[in-house]
Amino acid sequence: MDAVGSRREGSKNAPSYEHGGLSLAEMVSAGAVLKRVTEKEARAAITRLPAGILAVEEDGQSELSFAVENVGNIPVEFELRAQTNLGEDLLSHRGKLGARASYPTRLAVIGTYRQTPAREIDPAGTVTAVTLRLRHTDLQGNWRDAIDGIITIPVKVKAKKTRLDTEALKGFDDI
Repeated sequence: MDAVGSRREGSKNAPSYEHGGLSLAEMVSAGAVLKRVTEKEARAAITRLPAGILAVEEDGQSELSFAVENVGNIPVEFELRAQTNLGEDLLSHRGKLGARASYPTRLAVIGTYRQTPAREIDPAGTVTAVTLRLRHTDLQGNWRDAIDGIITIPVKVKAKKTRLDTEALKGFDDI
């Protein structure tokens, strides 16, 4: 229905309007349905990870922060391990989390960098990634890998600008 206008007798003002009823859009209101959770769930997840590549200066240190969160509704035990692609252990922690609790974590990543004789990055001697592995207990208390429990964070080590190449001078020792 549309609004209906009327003018009072003797009035010089614009017509006044009366509302002609309700439209469907005025009658609909937002709502939510709540359901009671009765099924137990034991699950942990890695959360609050930074997006993108972790940048580190050569021989410098950068911080990687994230959290382990119990996204289930019963307490769980968890085991978190962090390791670089070079096999260096950064963290090994075991703990318990109550329902919806979290364990904030910070790791220090050292910018280890090595070049080949051709002055290219040596992947066998340079940190290029940090791998996080999360395990937790299930409803029966057995250990299992978390969903998305193995996460690899790429690392970019920025080489120092001034570098002395001592291998290039070795040839002069024989003269």
